Amino acid sequence: MSRAKQALNDTGEYIQRGIRENFRFLGHRIYTHPYRTIGFSLFVVFLCSLGFMNFTVETDPIKLYAPLSSPAVADSAFQDETFGYQDRRAAFVVVPVDKGNAFLKSVLLDFFDLYQEIAFNRSVIVESKEYKLQDLCRKTGTVAPWDDKCHIRSVLQWWDYNRTELERDSNVLGTLNSSVTDYMGSALSISSVASGVEYSVNGEILSAEALRINFWLVNDASIDSIEQENPKWTCTWEEELGKLYTDTTYGSLAVYPTQLWCYTTYVMFNGFYADIWLMVADYALMVAFASFVMSRNSWVSSKATLAAGAVLSVLLAVMASFGLGSGMGMMYSTVIQLLVFLLLGLGIDDAFVIVQTHRQSSGSTPREHVGETLSVAGASITITSLTDCVAFLSGLTNSLPVIRSLCVFGALGVAADWGLQVTLFVAMLVLVQRREKARRADCCCCFHADPYKPCLPCLDGAPQRRRSSMRALRAQALAESGIEKQPQAQQAVAESWTDDVDDDPSRLQTFLSTTYPRYLLSVAGKTIVLSVAAVLLGLAIWAAPKVEAEYENEWFIPDNTGLKESLRVEKDLFRGTTWLFSVNTGAVDYSTLENQRAMGDLLGNVTASAHVDYCSGWYVSFKQFYTTVHAGETTADGLVPPPLYFAWLDEFLRSDGGHQYYFSIANESALGPESIQGTQSRCTVVSRVYTGDSRVAVMDAVRDVADDYPSLDATAFTKSFVFLDGLKVMRTETISSMALAAAMVLVLCMVLIGSVGAASLVFLMVVMVDFNILACYYYSDMSYEFLTSIILVLAIGFSVDYSAHIAHAFVMSKKSTGNARATEALATIGRSVLCGGFSTWLAVALLPLSSAYLFRVVLFRSITFTVIFGLFHGLCVLPVLLSILYRSPASSNTHLSVTLPRSEDSHHSALTDDNGGCRAVPTKVHAQSTEIVVAECEL
Repeated sequence: MSRAKQALNDTGEYIQRGIRENFRFLGHRIYTHPYRTIGFSLFVVFLCSLGFMNFTVETDPIKLYAPLSSPAVADSAFQDETFGYQDRRAAFVVVPVDKGNAFLKSVLLDFFDLYQEIAFNRSVIVESKEYKLQDLCRKTGTVAPWDDKCHIRSVLQWWDYNRTELERDSNVLGTLNSSVTDYMGSALSISSVASGVEYSVNGEILSAEALRINFWLVNDASIDSIEQENPKWTCTWEEELGKLYTDTTYGSLAVYPTQLWCYTTYVMFNGFYADIWLMVADYALMVAFASFVMSRNSWVSSKATLAAGAVLSVLLAVMASFGLGSGMGMMYSTVIQLLVFLLLGLGIDDAFVIVQTHRQSSGSTPREHVGETLSVAGASITITSLTDCVAFLSGLTNSLPVIRSLCVFGALGVAADWGLQVTLFVAMLVLVQRREKARRADCCCCFHADPYKPCLPCLDGAPQRRRSSMRALRAQALAESGIEKQPQAQQAVAESWTDDVDDDPSRLQTFLSTTYPRYLLSVAGKTIVLSVAAVLLGLAIWAAPKVEAEYENEWFIPDNTGLKESLRVEKDLFRGTTWLFSVNTGAVDYSTLENQRAMGDLLGNVTASAHVDYCSGWYVSFKQFYTTVHAGETTADGLVPPPLYFAWLDEFLRSDGGHQYYFSIANESALGPESIQGTQSRCTVVSRVYTGDSRVAVMDAVRDVADDYPSLDATAFTKSFVFLDGLKVMRTETISSMALAAAMVLVLCMVLIGSVGAASLVFLMVVMVDFNILACYYYSDMSYEFLTSIILVLAIGFSVDYSAHIAHAFVMSKKSTGNARATEALATIGRSVLCGGFSTWLAVALLPLSSAYLFRVVLFRSITFTVIFGLFHGLCVLPVLLSILYRSPASSNTHLSVTLPRSEDSHHSALTDDNGGCRAVPTKVHAQSTEIVVAECEL
């Protein structure tokens, strides 16, 4: 085991040494040619952006949300090819303004007027042609292709959509208590067209809270002979009616349009675009925060322009990744834009690491300083960027195309940000360094300024006095070195001198270096931290399996829209989700006795499934027809003799009771054994359960029935099954993606950290963080869906960022005890980890102002949970466990920081820490091979 550990240590040291040397060389090249580096970086971004010529926004739910192996994909293709695109339903819910009885005659008359206005008076103009509902609706059907009667379902069916009959009806409730059938010949249920229906003790209808009317619209080549799903004339009609009737009243009725697909898409897209200001505000907020973290209270040392450059680098990374992804043919959807927030949080962390490393490191010349900075910071951000890429790419194991596409765009974004941070941003840092050397003011580089003069004197105080001490110490160092009269040496000293050393340990740095470790690593502190972690893990293990998979279309609808209110009203009033699904059969010989028996059993068994209200199929009516018209001519078991089957079927379709099934049988020529391409029967499911898992169970039940009839090639399908197939695999695929990402991160940490034990603890922290996030989903009433699934996978990358740095600093420490090594790790990297976590959260801090549920709730809460638990386990739990389990000093001599050699004849002994809190730091002046002493002061 010791040999394996030593091999890992050697491998990790070798890899790190190679990475650092390559980055050191890159830093030297960037320092020499900063403008070329900036130009080259921008040119590469431009080349990647050429992919935007292939940019399209995908809205097809089949292509976005159907798993690659989903039966719904093949079933949808069969239905579209055989029967045309599935009809779409436009629905309106109306509620009496006074919340009274919806079955009053006056209310019903207003309802009739609304129906008449929608059906006959409202029109849209598309390409100079007028379209009304009569031109767009699915007709009830005759032997001739079209009838003038649209397929409409509402309570007005009881009066056959005749206003005169309704006006003359003196007993409205008596009429409603009678039975009526729809155009398919099926009994019309009052619960499907009205909600909140109250009954007397005798079971008679008394009142209702709301009414609903459904219009079925053609969605295929039936209009103008153009094959196109979501045709523009139907879309235009839906959009115009949605805009017209949202947030309106009609007479005594409040109108709520609920099932207008194109209007829903219109509102959804406008909602996403309305949140663009949040992106702008978030980036402005990040510029301010980056300026605060990077800057000093000095006209020269202020780095506001560099902070803006850091954010610009992230924006360019987003542009490059989106362009490159589009050029690769990846699908872009509105969900992908959440990467704008995620990449901002990830990218700005890298800039913080580079700037902080630049302050902590030093070099004999500015060129060496930049090389040393990039050798340390480049290796660090390479590890974190690699783990983030691994987390994104592990999502490719997910079968949902929208998640796969999101992962590709995310991985490209992380890679692009890494490339720009180590090139473009470092080049900007070089230019800032040169500006500071020239003592030019930040933001106004044309003007010289005193580098020790604060921007805000009221905030300076002791730091100003310490900077004065630094001036005195510097002068003393030059005098004692004996080179104060040597111009060439003074020039070398001036070039090597920088005000950007870490001479300003903030209160946060002091707290993380001294106070925090003292309490955290005490016996009481360790006991409290481990107890809290154990309780959180226990609650998480109990709650995590209880998180359910869920998906709702209304999540995409902005809250401040009338459509969201309409959907809420429909869901509250009708208390369930109605599915209209099809039972389809394939191109088989329907005349055989075996297939006739199978057709007879199929719909009966589907209807017997849980939650299925009824099925209206052509075969049931056909059987009733031939047993009546051809009585005595059937077989002994009541079936059609095969030679007569297609003749009788043709006769049935031409009869008064059979013409309604004209479109339910797809045939290319005269009816015959090989002419039928498929048949279709319509069923209705009223699901009174709202959980996704329950809806998946209903889908599986009807599919299982269809699968029992392979001789008919039977399938059950509706567009909703596309999303339910995704929910069905969401939990298992999310867990598998998380396991894969965690395993790959474990391997990377073992190689790069060089310690099996430390890497294992990092892996444990990652697992605990994800369990805690899942538990928070349960306690905050959230669920598995495509966005939370990818966040759970990305949380692994985030968690590694918080834990791996601490573990690496601990392993590389040369302290003799676990507590001392943990203290040094927190002092070395704790501030950067904490600032990185805060900046990640800051990237989504404004999302509660979004009107979209996915941003306001799902993304904001998920990132907040990730940051909180990631920082807790990285800065609290991990140091405690490391201090307990790892007491031996690291065998490797590799260090994250660089200490310059101190020659024996240095005059540093004359400098003490009594000079305003300053400490001596020897610096070699290559011009005269002389080492002088400069000072770092605590501000």
